[in-house]
Amino acid sequence: FPSHDTDDYSLSGFQSFLESNKLKITDVKKVKFWQNFNGEHRFSVDTKTEWYNNPEDLLGDFREALSEYTLPTHNPVIKKGKGESIAVINLYDAHIDKIVLIDETNPSGSVEDNCELFEDAFDKLLSQSLVYNPEMIIFPVGNDFFNANDSRNTTVKGTPQDSNPFWKKSFMEGYKTIRRCIDKAASYCSVYVVMVMSNHDADKLFYLGQMLQATYEKDGAVFIDDTTKSRKYITYGSNLIGFSHGDKEKNYIKDLPATIMIENKNMMPEIDYIHHFCGDIHHKETFQSRTSHDLRGCTISFLRSLSEIGKWEYEQGYVGGPKTAESYIFTKDKGLAANLLVHI
Repeated sequence: FPSHDTDDYSLSGFQSFLESNKLKITDVKKVKFWQNFNGEHRFSVDTKTEWYNNPEDLLGDFREALSEYTLPTHNPVIKKGKGESIAVINLYDAHIDKIVLIDETNPSGSVEDNCELFEDAFDKLLSQSLVYNPEMIIFPVGNDFFNANDSRNTTVKGTPQDSNPFWKKSFMEGYKTIRRCIDKAASYCSVYVVMVMSNHDADKLFYLGQMLQATYEKDGAVFIDDTTKSRKYITYGSNLIGFSHGDKEKNYIKDLPATIMIENKNMMPEIDYIHHFCGDIHHKETFQSRTSHDLRGCTISFLRSLSEIGKWEYEQGYVGGPKTAESYIFTKDKGLAANLLVHI
């Protein structure tokens, strides 16, 4: 506990912190109180690695979250009927559990705020996409949706991340956000969810994919591709649409069109348009490859990130870039018809 000269404001803030995160004092390993150079009071909390006494407690929280879920509503004005088109709603590199260090002692950003931003961007893209009366919505999920891979707050390879320490809470908030987005889209047409494995959070994404698969296994309108392949493809009419995170593909970008065509060689006679989506680099970059006079080419799009810049990005000079979510409309026989943007 803090010393006797710590003011009541800091103690009150600490108590509110415990209550908002459903923690007891016995869950806390260490608390540090201090003042910064401006005289503002700060505190940091070091929790125990696990605050669930046994796995049944965690399962109980999962069951409670599932039982309390209610279907969301989404009511844009749309035309009746379905056209011969599909929409791909891309929200990449959200890093929902990321903490932004404003200075060395004042972290900001919450999982709830980041999830709200994500869902708001999805709602706007969904409303815009429905103008085209798509018969299906493709929703890539993953691409560093989470910032950290597990309770160590590191990436898959062990690189430390400035992330919310309560990874179970982050996971459940992320699941509920993705589920709400799927349910909104599924109220209009079929939904194809593509789990895109990424370098920050591959383990969490596997668990998320399993939960989504269990959630929609009896829902004929929603399909979950929960496989762990690094590159995935969907065909629609004369379109071949691909997805991968891009952390590896960026290293062989000139050879990627050939890789895509080899992996889909049995379908290539029917394909006129290829569009492959990647993330990872947090800025927009497009590569256009013309492979022959008979094939119109392969477009590879690296998409922007939704997340705020953190300490590492700031130190590397990656500042000032826009945050954008995008939807792409593909017609069955004419390829890309529209690219819709939502700036965050």
